[in-house]
Amino acid sequence: LTASKQEQTERNNRVYPNPAKDQLQFDIVNPQSKVMIYTIEGKLMEETRGDQKQLDISGYPSGMYFVSVIEPNNKIETFKIVKK
Repeated sequence: LTASKQEQTERNNRVYPNPAKDQLQFDIVNPQSKVMIYTIEGKLMEETRGDQKQLDISGYPSGMYFVSVIEPNNKIETFKIVKK
């Protein structure tokens, strides 16, 4: 029971749509989390909080980005996002 409960809580954060054009939407479980967006080369593009529900990426160049959600306990969940 404990293992299945842990599995249910493993990936509750969501970043969508993917691919994205102008806006990224966030469903972040812990509003105290940090959300960091990096280029494929590792350049930090933006840092925001987990309580922010969307982010304007219309000015970002097309390509692949990594969105890292860093929880207060330092658990990190990373998503690959394509910006059209």
